[in-house]
Amino acid sequence: MGIGRIIIWILEILIVCGLLFAAQLRLRRGDHPVLRTVVFVVKILLCVGTGMLFIAVINEFSYRFGIELTAIYLALFGDIAASITEYVVRLIRKMGKDRGERKRCQQVLIACLTVVFSLCYLLYGGWNAMRIRVNTLTVQLSGLRESHRIAFVSDIHAGSARSAESFIELVHQINEEEPELVIFGGDITDVYTSYDEMVTIYRVLSGIKAPKYFIYGNHDRQPDADYAGGRTYTDEQLKEEIEKAGIVILADESIKVADDLVITGREEYTCETRKAWKDLDNPYIDNAAVIVVDHEPNDEDQLMCGDPFFQLSGHMHAGGQMWPINIIYLITNYKTYGEYEYPGRLLYVSSGVGNWMVPFRTLGNCEWDLITVQP
Repeated sequence: MGIGRIIIWILEILIVCGLLFAAQLRLRRGDHPVLRTVVFVVKILLCVGTGMLFIAVINEFSYRFGIELTAIYLALFGDIAASITEYVVRLIRKMGKDRGERKRCQQVLIACLTVVFSLCYLLYGGWNAMRIRVNTLTVQLSGLRESHRIAFVSDIHAGSARSAESFIELVHQINEEEPELVIFGGDITDVYTSYDEMVTIYRVLSGIKAPKYFIYGNHDRQPDADYAGGRTYTDEQLKEEIEKAGIVILADESIKVADDLVITGREEYTCETRKAWKDLDNPYIDNAAVIVVDHEPNDEDQLMCGDPFFQLSGHMHAGGQMWPINIIYLITNYKTYGEYEYPGRLLYVSSGVGNWMVPFRTLGNCEWDLITVQP
């Protein structure tokens, strides 16, 4: 997302802030506590709704108007925060004798606070979206005879919200931790990634010194490219760059990475050629522990299969990338971030390294996972 587009994005936020203020001006001048409460609740629902349209409904609408949706989301957040401040001010002041003058001053204050809160939220989300952190995790697996340190990297989305070159820092972080192997959990690129950016990100990732393994995510092969101007690279070009970077692709395949450890990489969840868990070649080789890598954590048949394994997934961006969308996911029982236990199995959903479409994140951190699996 270039500087010019960011400036336009900020202008869109300011315009929406102005429209929201103008639409509520008469209401805020009067004394209508019940109506104010109703409007306040509606604004909260609209804030959540625009966020859901942006990150959860991946179709032509969200691709075409995603940035505008985030502008509305940010303006609504600022307006809601300003409304809360206005309510507190009303309680403290009780409006006094020079009521008309104070009301005029209050309106100016609300307008300024709406803009300030929106831009502060934007600055925080932008700052949080640029920081890459490491999350450490320790898991016990039956079948292991010794410990292994694994780096799990998911949802980079290079070229979408951040340039491919900006992930050089990620490579430095991983090399400093010296993991035994690195697993890429899908969505390294997406439909906003140009051919040159796709080539660049895999050249950057080739600098990781450990053995590297890869599974496809729902964005890597640009299935929704028609919504965003068309494909910029073919499946063959993508596969060539992945392999040139020294990365092994696993698509419903298993590989023994140590005497006591097998990695099973699953094909992307919506892919027509994806096999059911029961149809996979047996990954349980020499009684070794099995780590299943599946981009989306949604295959309940797999998670309830009865076979022991540790599953690594991404895709959810810690619950939608923007607060408070995670509340909707929690209500609908989606697995968004962290550990989820099943009988004999453990699922871990990563927050992901990158952001989709906009450099803005208020849910979770941009992080990769350093996982120690031990007996």
